[in-house]
Amino acid sequence: MAIFTLDQYLRGVIKNTKQSTNDLKLDSKNKNQKDFAIYVENHNGGIHRYHSQEEWLFVENGTCSIKLRNQILDLSAGNLVLIKAGQAFEIKEQTSETVVVKMRVKAIYDFEKELQNYMSLDNKENEILVTVKSLLAEKGYLFIKTSRLMKQSQLIENAINEYLNGDLFMASMMAGTFSQLLALSLRTQVFSQATGKSKKANFIGSDLDRYIDLHFADVKLAEAAEYFGFNQNYFSNLVKQKTGKSFVEHVDERRMQEARELLAQPNLSLKEIISRVGYSSKSFFYKKFSEYYGTTPALMREELFRQANINLK
Repeated sequence: MAIFTLDQYLRGVIKNTKQSTNDLKLDSKNKNQKDFAIYVENHNGGIHRYHSQEEWLFVENGTCSIKLRNQILDLSAGNLVLIKAGQAFEIKEQTSETVVVKMRVKAIYDFEKELQNYMSLDNKENEILVTVKSLLAEKGYLFIKTSRLMKQSQLIENAINEYLNGDLFMASMMAGTFSQLLALSLRTQVFSQATGKSKKANFIGSDLDRYIDLHFADVKLAEAAEYFGFNQNYFSNLVKQKTGKSFVEHVDERRMQEARELLAQPNLSLKEIISRVGYSSKSFFYKKFSEYYGTTPALMREELFRQANINLK
């Protein structure tokens, strides 16, 4: 009987799923618990946007980015992010190798409550606690920047395996693992902050493309100008001057590229695709699509299905 690593198992879940949901709930052998769950991020394209219930995000393999409070977190294998309840976030830029796990376990382990209850007579420990509490309150998340070889990653994998195996006292074992994870992270001081772009960053070329790639569904000129450190009108004129295209044209181009990718997915309706790429008007989307591709979305979809040997009749 073949023995699979956790990474291989999770890749198999992603590869073999027939679900179109953005995240896939992992099955635990313990069928009695209903209060907490672990998910793996699907590779189904489109916008993966969430409203946190207090999430632990763990990158088991590959890389991805998270948009959170108008900041971008670039994550690699072994990185861990705790997102407070109520925070909106998006998971972006997954590669074919990426495996992202989301853990919603507040019912068995309340991170904030345990952090607030930490007491110490040691000045150094208190200094660390104050810093971490302030980071969580200010940012709404904690970025635990560890690698796959560090103990924190091993602890997270232990918690995931506990969940999957569903043995006796699973919840207690998982809670203890998360408690150990917190203490170890405080000791090693691996909490990091998002690396934002500096003012007057070089937005031309790859930087501008990457910004639009991350924000195309709800991008605003004013926010982009602020991100790059420019006055809105000056920024708009500069983009046109340097690239030959307006900011809106750059955004529309990226939206059209995304629309084509989504049209190849038979489980998505045209209405859903229009919303996902950032348009509110069907007629305006059709107009832009025709200008960019010289055909209609319906005809494009038929051709994409034909190329993929998809027959829905």
